[in-house]
Amino acid sequence: MIDPEKVKEMDNYDLCEEVRQKLEILGLCIDGVLEHYQCSPGIRYAFDEADTLICEMNERLFESNN
Repeated sequence: MIDPEKVKEMDNYDLCEEVRQKLEILGLCIDGVLEHYQCSPGIRYAFDEADTLICEMNERLFESNN
């Protein structure tokens, strides 16, 4: 989690980088779980939703930096 006090001191670029790094870590975790875990359809659906959110947030971060 990003420390709320730290966020107050960050500019937009640094905040976007912090969020991008967290999304990348989350994406790697999801990939690892899906690859090594026999999961139920419900868990797979939840990870698919998280993966979709990661993609959407990455697109939004990319658009905001251009």
